[in-house]
Amino acid sequence: MFAAEFARRGDARQLTDASIDVFLDLKGRLQDTAACNPAVKAVIDGLVDAKLFADDSGVYVKSICFHSPRRAKENVLVIRVEGSIDAVGVEFRVGA
Repeated sequence: MFAAEFARRGDARQLTDASIDVFLDLKGRLQDTAACNPAVKAVIDGLVDAKLFADDSGVYVKSICFHSPRRAKENVLVIRVEGSIDAVGVEFRVGA
């Protein structure tokens, strides 16, 4: 289930104990690993606005891992979120 669908359904449950992995594929010069940090922060803030998390503090987001950029045919930013839904305790994935 993707974040937009989760928000559209109005599901009151929220993700807890989340770990976020960030992958950056670039077709040109490879940037440093955390160069996409402002874009990632904006996406995480959007997930908070969509009520996927109560907030993005360490209470809900346990880790954010920036993986080294990879050379690719297209510029792509992939953000993978894994965690548990607080009321149910099942794994929940967002992204590719």
